[in-house]
Amino acid sequence: MKHVNLSRSDLDKFQRNNREASSFVESRVVSAYSGFKSAITDTDRYDITGSGDTIGEVKHCFKRLSNGNRGRFRLFKPQHDYLVRYDRDKTAYYVLVLVDPDNRRMSMIRQKPAAVGRIVGSRGGWHRSGHTAGKQHKLPWGIYFD
Repeated sequence: MKHVNLSRSDLDKFQRNNREASSFVESRVVSAYSGFKSAITDTDRYDITGSGDTIGEVKHCFKRLSNGNRGRFRLFKPQHDYLVRYDRDKTAYYVLVLVDPDNRRMSMIRQKPAAVGRIVGSRGGWHRSGHTAGKQHKLPWGIYFD
């Protein structure tokens, strides 16, 4: 597990818009994990690339939402299926990032898509999302983080 301290200006990025927050998180993941070398923006199947044929999908959530509930990672089935297929011959990861504004810290962990899929299956599988992105699963951060 990796940890990154956040400044006040870093936290402000999360208040502006989700695209800016996502880009910020992706850039911190690239800095934290030596295997990843560049952030990309031209596909909806993954967020970052690494050395060789490595790809990564970055998912971030807040420790607590504004309504007081615990945050969750939102995973989409079509994207997940792509990562699992890709990982059969090459290398794919989810990088799960927990943002904790109260402690001004981000914690991150890499997970293989098949391992994440087993957890999704054990929690009831995929559900309708009401989005064009297909079925989803909202994964509680407490599965990976204390």
